[in-house]
Amino acid sequence: MRAHLTAQGLDAVICLGSDDSLSGSIRWLCDFGAPAYMKVALFFGETPMTVIEHGAISGIREVSPADANTPGVGRVRAVSAFKSVRQTLEYEARAVVEEFSARGIENVGLVRPGSMPSAFIDRLKQDLPQVSWSDETAAFDSMMAIKSPVELDSLREACRVQDQAFERLLGQVRPGVREVELMASVERELRLRGALDGTLGCGSAPAGQPTGMRSWRAQNRELQKGDTFTVLIELSNAGGYYAELARQVVLGRASHEQRRAFEVVREAQAETAASLYAGASCSALAGAHDAFMEARGYERETRLLGHGQGYDMVEAPLLRADETMALRADMFVSVHPSVVTPSMFVFLCDNYVVQPAGPAVRLHDTPQELFEV
Repeated sequence: MRAHLTAQGLDAVICLGSDDSLSGSIRWLCDFGAPAYMKVALFFGETPMTVIEHGAISGIREVSPADANTPGVGRVRAVSAFKSVRQTLEYEARAVVEEFSARGIENVGLVRPGSMPSAFIDRLKQDLPQVSWSDETAAFDSMMAIKSPVELDSLREACRVQDQAFERLLGQVRPGVREVELMASVERELRLRGALDGTLGCGSAPAGQPTGMRSWRAQNRELQKGDTFTVLIELSNAGGYYAELARQVVLGRASHEQRRAFEVVREAQAETAASLYAGASCSALAGAHDAFMEARGYERETRLLGHGQGYDMVEAPLLRADETMALRADMFVSVHPSVVTPSMFVFLCDNYVVQPAGPAVRLHDTPQELFEV
């Protein structure tokens, strides 16, 4: 990171987050994520970071970069700001202005400025007219996307606990159980293993109807004989790393239509995984998947075939036509092809590690089956 700042002539980089599942840049720099309150990390070229977070009004603490609670951080500034309260929307920016003015900062890179509040950006540019600004998102995303051996070990563990949670869930799927009971069981299993944040999606429907995915508050349907139950487990592990696993369970016998669609989806994931190697084009992979599905009589992907994961639940690269980042070895990628028709929803999701050459390696061990109970 510091080598990048030197090469670009930058004095500092700003990262901001307010949602742990999609603010991985904060955790990547500080080891601790961003809660609902906003958190700002100021990364300097030669000195420890300054972090601005929610707390007592105008509180400032000098801390040790060697402390396990503040790794790499030399100063913590607190502001009592709330996204829902108008007069506090510039408090974090004012703290940044004070830090930069005291240090004589002139060249600053922004990471993911499109997700920063306009009140934050506007105040910085108004109060720091001498500063030159640049967008360092592409470089930062590339650094985050390639996982170290330690990160890959944590991601393997994330996949392993998801496999175990699904195995436990499978023994609880039966007629008369509500979706929320099953999801509460999965969440409890993962929380006890240190899960921090993320998404648990599910849906169920009678034969001949698509299950879809219900939000938390709508997961209250009671399962019946003949239903199909879909589950997506996308909580992080204790280290804050995200993986995702999706499987489907039929309470009875799957129809011929479901079985055929599932075989196509399983084959589609395998075809994509075989092409997930260093140097591959993500947009080309997405195009090949669309051609594969259309050749078998199903619609092309309309949302997202897959994506990188790590400290962000969704991070670059995307397996989609608008992605410009090429795959590189040691990227951690989810692949989740699906079939959606008026009569069914078929879905499969697993995580893979990109290899220097040859097919990617799947990290989930859960059998790739359309389960029947």
